[in-house]
Amino acid sequence: MAKVKKFLLDVLTKTILPSKSKVSVVFLKQLSSFLRLLAHEEFKTLLLPVMIKAMLRSPEIALSAVGSILASMFLNLSVYMSDQSKMFLTNLRSKEENTREDEIEGTLALGRQCSIHSRSSVLDLVAPFRTNTLSSAVPLIPSLSKVVDNAVKQSAQVAIVSEAVHAAACLVKIAGVDLATEQSLAELLTLVVDTEKCMFYQEKFLAGAGAAALQSLTSLITTLLISHMDKVGSIPTPMMRSLVISMMSNVQCLLCQKTCWSTLPPD
Repeated sequence: MAKVKKFLLDVLTKTILPSKSKVSVVFLKQLSSFLRLLAHEEFKTLLLPVMIKAMLRSPEIALSAVGSILASMFLNLSVYMSDQSKMFLTNLRSKEENTREDEIEGTLALGRQCSIHSRSSVLDLVAPFRTNTLSSAVPLIPSLSKVVDNAVKQSAQVAIVSEAVHAAACLVKIAGVDLATEQSLAELLTLVVDTEKCMFYQEKFLAGAGAAALQSLTSLITTLLISHMDKVGSIPTPMMRSLVISMMSNVQCLLCQKTCWSTLPPD
């Protein structure tokens, strides 16, 4: 197995990532079983440096491969968030539509690998409402909508907006019940995709919100990009910037908690 892993890592680091042309995503998916076997040390020392170098050199070529690789990993990639997210965010300004799309896929893949290991209380609330049981959450719509409406009227109050982002994260998931439910939440969906008017993407909220609120913002944006892309349309930079900020904040909070626990004396 060690020889096989070394061979496949060589293929990735010496052939696929440095390639001067895009590598088929179908081919990369065939390596997913192998990628799930990689340990942190292998990813950090052998794969990550080559990925970063490739993205800096030719992002329009490397982004799709990097996104596919990240999507196949079975590691908590939170500790690598800072290096990766900065490069993804940079490519939002690319003039090439395909490059911007690859950047979005890569950011979402990185976000999924981080969020697997960290969930806020709001995500725990929504967790029981899987796709086939979301209808059980429909009665919550009026109460959750009132929380969002209240924040619209008091958008300068970070605490109130923080409550609203938890509610909105739930509502965009509930919108996936069926077409009728989605239509009943049309006004909310219009609000949360409007990056100029929506309070969740404004600098004051992003700077003052706590980790739990920012994690709900991560959930909200991810759900919009995955399940309501038709409403989002062309990906606005403020939305992706907010996603990166919120994900990085969550990572920093987790690292801080880990440090605090490590300093406690043993029982």
